[in-house]
Amino acid sequence: MTDYAGVLRPADGLGSASRALAEMAVTRSDAPGPDAWEATNLATVATAIVAAASVREETRGSHWRELEADAEVTADGAEAAAVP
Repeated sequence: MTDYAGVLRPADGLGSASRALAEMAVTRSDAPGPDAWEATNLATVATAIVAAASVREETRGSHWRELEADAEVTADGAEAAAVP
């Protein structure tokens, strides 16, 4: 989560996080118990955070969406395509 969905959230990083979490979701523990349940809960919350961050393209609070190299930010903070 820190690498792909931390304070700086590039779109490609969120995609990587989403794919990694999807792979984790199909992994099952051989020893069900509190540790496995906690891991499942953490993965569920992480999946929700990544999904919400992927849909929201603007910066909110201290969580920044990294802009594409050719993008600009408008006065209201929205990302806009750069005009050559």
